[in-house]
Amino acid sequence: MSTPGASDRDGLPDAVPGAAPAQPYPSQPYPYSSQPYSYEPYSYEPQSPPGHYPPPGPPQRRDRTRLRNAGKWMTWIGVTLLVVCVAVGATLAIIGFSKIAGQVDELFPVDPTARHVVAAGDSLQMFTFDDAARDPHCSYRGPGQVMAGPNVETSFGYHGRQLRTFDVVRFPVAGTYTIVCDGPAFAAPALKSGQILMGVVGLLLAIFGGGFGMLLIVVGLLMWLVFGRRTAR
Repeated sequence: MSTPGASDRDGLPDAVPGAAPAQPYPSQPYPYSSQPYSYEPYSYEPQSPPGHYPPPGPPQRRDRTRLRNAGKWMTWIGVTLLVVCVAVGATLAIIGFSKIAGQVDELFPVDPTARHVVAAGDSLQMFTFDDAARDPHCSYRGPGQVMAGPNVETSFGYHGRQLRTFDVVRFPVAGTYTIVCDGPAFAAPALKSGQILMGVVGLLLAIFGGGFGMLLIVVGLLMWLVFGRRTAR
């Protein structure tokens, strides 16, 4: 008789009363993988000592070629704009204001009457003193009826006093006309509005166009020199 828990001759333990029958051990080995275990090499990077940092790399150079080229273009555009605006503006201003100067040279007084020879279609511009209490009333006697002329207004100095336009008349018929005014007045061939506008536009073009061109030159030269020098480094 065997004791409980002891093994039998065939390798099976004795049955315990009330327990499930014992199962034999498996005859096949456990399904472990027969492939060898693969190891990956471990890479080690040297670390800097505590408190020390690796030296920084060389600074990257920024490409300033575009800015330098932009400076060149701005400089040449500014030079062109300055030359063109000053030349054209000065020419227009000289032509326009020379007409005004010519009008002053052809000015004649009407005090109280004056005779003047006109061609068909000519116009006279009537002037009085700027500080006059009222505008004179004038009449025109001649071979034809006068008409209202173009709306032109100019003013200029005359013997220390300022003259201003108060009327413009047009003569459709050529001939000699007698002008009679009831106050101090002056007359001169009338200017065309385009001549005055030409002088004003020419002056503004020379001032503002030339000034803008000079600004482009200054900014362009600064960009050209500064960014060109840094790129060479």
